[in-house]
Amino acid sequence: MGYPSSGAVIGTWQFTLLDGSEMRMPGSGWYKMDGSNMEGTGAMPDIIVENHLNDLLQGRDNQLERAVKELLKEIK
Repeated sequence: MGYPSSGAVIGTWQFTLLDGSEMRMPGSGWYKMDGSNMEGTGAMPDIIVENHLNDLLQGRDNQLERAVKELLKEIK
């Protein structure tokens, strides 16, 4: 339940060099259960529900409401 993620999933580590400067280097990534790399594709939820800014400002979370609705269907 939610909205597709951006696909920016590479984790980077920071290293301090001998001269005191620092650099970051990719150090980890995330993969789907089938082994495919999520970089650039992200996560795709089963049910796409977008949270709109106006709803959030009014204290409404469309994703949470839909998730509860789906769970209630499962337990009936």
